[in-house]
Formats: sequence, C-alpha cells, structure tokens
Amino acid sequence: MKRLLIFTILMSALTSPSAICSSTYAAPQLNCAGATFNGTLLHNQAVSTAYFIISYTGGAGAAYSGENISSTGVTGLTASLAAGTFSGEACQLIYNVTGTPASSGTASFAISPGGVSCTLTATVAATYASGSVFCGGTQTYISDVTNPTTGKIWMDRNLGASRVATSSTDASAYGDLYQWGRKPDGHQCRNSTTTSTRSGSAQPNHSDFIIGGDYWFTPNDNALWQGVSGVNNPCPSGYRLPTDAELDAERLSWATNNAGGAFGSPLKLTIGGFRGCYGAGPINSAGIQGYYWSSISSSNSFSMELLITGSSTIGSQRKAVGHSVRCIKN
Repeated sequence: MKRLLIFTILMSALTSPSAICSSTYAAPQLNCAGATFNGTLLHNQAVSTAYFIISYTGGAGAAYSGENISSTGVTGLTASLAAGTFSGEACQLIYNVTGTPASSGTASFAISPGGVSCTLTATVAATYASGSVFCGGTQTYISDVTNPTTGKIWMDRNLGASRVATSSTDASAYGDLYQWGRKPDGHQCRNSTTTSTRSGSAQPNHSDFIIGGDYWFTPNDNALWQGVSGVNNPCPSGYRLPTDAELDAERLSWATNNAGGAFGSPLKLTIGGFRGCYGAGPINSAGIQGYYWSSISSSNSFSMELLITGSSTIGSQRKAVGHSVRCIKN
C-alpha cells in the first residue's frame, strides 16, 4: 500500500507542467543604450520622417499599451508607439517622432512600454536664417562646446568653417570674414567680389564686400547684431554674437594670453586673418593674426584680437573690416 502511494505522488509531479512554465517567463528587457534614431530634427521646422528603433528581449506574449510621449529638454515633439504584444524573442519597438522642435539641443523621451522604463534622446540641430548664403556649399549643422571655466556654450567652430580646428593655423577651420552687422548674404566668403559703393540699407541686395571706407552702409546703425533677434544676426537659431565682456571672459580663461592659449582653450580658436576695407579688400595675416567680432558697437565695433606673438586684446575696429565670427548660445 505504501509503495502505491509513493508511485502515485511521483507520477503526479512528472505530469504537471504548471511549475515549469511559470519559471521560464522572463520580463521584457529594453536595450535603451543601443537605441538608434533615424531622421533629422531641425529647430522650428516640422518633422518629416523620424523614428527611434529600440530592441528588446523577453516578454513572451505580454501586451503593452500605446504611448504618446512628449519631449523634455527641447519641447514640441512627441514619440508615439502603437499598442502591441512582446514576442518573447529578440525583436524591436518603433517610436515615430512628430511635431515641431521649439529650440535646438537635446530632446528626451521617457518611455515605458509594458511598464519598462527607458529614456530616448535625439539631437535637434539649429537652423540658419532664411536667405543665408553658405560659401562652401550646404552648411553642416554644428555641435556645442562648453568652457567649464566660464560656463558658456558656444558653437564648436567659426561660422563658415568646415571642421573643428586641428591647429591655430588650420585653414579649413578659419571660416568666413564678416563685415560688422551684415547678414550672411555672401559678402563673407573669402573670395567674394568687391564694390566701393556704400549701401544705403542694412541689408544690401548683393553679395559684394563693400570697401572704400570705415563703414559699409549709411546711416550708421549700432543695433544690428544684438541678441538672437538681431536684425542681421548671422548665427543659427538660438545663437548670437557674444558681447565684448563674454569674449574677454574667454580670453582670461586661457592658459596663455596669445594664439596658443586661444587654440588650447575649449573653443580651439584659429588665427584666420582679416579682410581690409580699403583698396581691393585683400585677405591679410591669415595664420598670423585673428580677429573675432562682438555684438557691441559704438562709432566703431569691438572685436577680440589674437596675435601669433604678443598678447591678445579687446579693441575697437572699423565696421567695414572683415572678421571671424564665433557664435554663443543664448
């Protein structure tokens, strides 16, 4: 009798599948770090086609609800997931991104499909003002760089530069040469043609570099480059010309007060020369001197002067001279 009872108990354990099935279930695991973003996000431009792909494992038949997640950081975007079921195998979820970014920077989405939390991020690029002319073809969008000493965020290269500088005399990082207060209408290109006719408007209807005087237009206007909403602000959206005080703070953070210190700083500033406002408007002192415009202006304007020898200074310059521009984030 005892033998029969033991056999019955053993047979019952071997034929019951419930304990085995429940022990093999695995909760879904999202590969958040490996998520990919496809598409382009531009400040103040409606998204065309953009989406995240995030892989997962596990979940074996568990359902998840649809999500519509609003962005933080850069607002104005939504990441949407259609409702579905985890397959239990290695598979992927797709979040479509729609909307219009309210600024440039990083957009973050705190998703939680099936209760599993994860944060997805995508970069929103800054855009240039309508009608901007680019000297080297299509302008690439720019990354930020922060000086930890001043706490200021800047573009990582000069306006018009094709790359971040590899040395203070890297010609590909010199960028364009702007007359103070002019928009990027083509005059800033190093090979632009010249005219000796002074403009009667703050927005000339041509791309010539205007020579033959201290000013490129009359009447003089000191408020063309102030702030992100400056009349002719040449910087991408969300960026502006720095003040002379902001330029000086950067200079004072360098290890040495010269071109070596300028390149050794987080901004990796170059000495791209300048363009004269008399004669034929030649490019002068490239690889020897560098000048950077500020937004502040009086009768003349203020720029930072970088010398390959000697000390750098903040000084007054003629508005018709062509100098480099490095934009700061507002």
